[in-house]
Amino acid sequence: MHAPSVEMNLKARDRAKVLLATLRQFEDCQSIFLSPTDLQAFGVEAYQVDIADDGVPQFEPRFFDPYPMGVLQKYPINAAGNNYDVRRFPYMPTLQDALATVQESLPVSEDPLKAAQKLFEKRLKEYHFWDDHSHADFIDNHIAYELSAVRDGGSPFLSLLDLGGSWETIPEEFPAMFETNQLRWKSELFVQDHDKTSPLPHAICTTIAGVDATLADQNLTLHEMRAIMRMIFLLLSFMGKQHGRIIQIVVKEGRIVVQYSKLWSFEVEDTAPVELFIRYMLSRPVGLERPSSAGSRWRIDPVTGMPLA
Repeated sequence: MHAPSVEMNLKARDRAKVLLATLRQFEDCQSIFLSPTDLQAFGVEAYQVDIADDGVPQFEPRFFDPYPMGVLQKYPINAAGNNYDVRRFPYMPTLQDALATVQESLPVSEDPLKAAQKLFEKRLKEYHFWDDHSHADFIDNHIAYELSAVRDGGSPFLSLLDLGGSWETIPEEFPAMFETNQLRWKSELFVQDHDKTSPLPHAICTTIAGVDATLADQNLTLHEMRAIMRMIFLLLSFMGKQHGRIIQIVVKEGRIVVQYSKLWSFEVEDTAPVELFIRYMLSRPVGLERPSSAGSRWRIDPVTGMPLA
C-alpha cells in the first residue's frame, strides 16, 4: 500500500488547524446544549441524518462500514463460559416485570398485584438513585462486556472482538477527562485503524458524560463538540437517562460539518440499540470517503459466518 502523498499530508495539517482553532472557542463556551443555530456562530454546520432500514445513520460521506445485522443472534452468549450477567445496566423497571418476579416466588396467600406494585416502586426508586454519569457508564460497560464475552457459533473462545476490523487501542485516555461544576465527561475508549498510511485518521472514540440528553434531544452537547474537535473520528456518545447517539465530523475546504444520529434510548431492553453500537465498534474503515448509497465492504463466509479478508 502506498504512503500518503505530500498533498494528503498538507490537507491533513490544514484540517487539524481548522479543528484546533474551533476547539479553542468551545473551551470558553459555558452552554451545555448547543443547537445547530448555536453552532453556526462557531463556524460549524450541524444537522441530524436520516436512519436507514437497517438502523444505520446515513452519514455522507461514509468513513465506516458497520458489521452486518444479526451478530448478537448469530453468536449468542455462552452461558458456561461467562460467570457474569450480561444485563450489566439496569433497564427502566416496569410493573409487568415486577409482577413476573413475584409470581415466581410469592406465597399463594399473598396478593400478587399488591406485592408487584411494592416491588416496582422499590425498583423505580433504586433506578432513579443513579446519576446521569452512572447511567452513561452502565451502557458503556454493558457494550464492553458484550464485545468481550465468550460466545457460541465459532471457535471455542470466540468473542465479538474477533469479528471486527484491525483496530488498536490507544493506551492513554484521549481526549483527557474533563470535570467542571456543570460538565463531567471522559473518553472511555479510543481505537484507530492499524493502517498508518490512511489519508484520514480512521478512529472511533466513545465518551460517557453526566448530561441528561433528554432535556434537549435535538441539540448536541458541549462535551461532544469538545471531544470531536480534537480529531476526525466517529464518536459513540453515551449520556444520562441511558441515552446515546453516533456522531461524525467532516472537514472540507475549511468547513466543519458535524452529522449526528437521533438520540437513542437504552432504557427498555427490547428496544435498546445495543447491537447497532456494537456493529459500529466492529466496523471497518472504507477509505477516504464513500457514499452512503454504496454497498457494504463486508463479505461474510457463508459456511463459517466469519468475515472474509
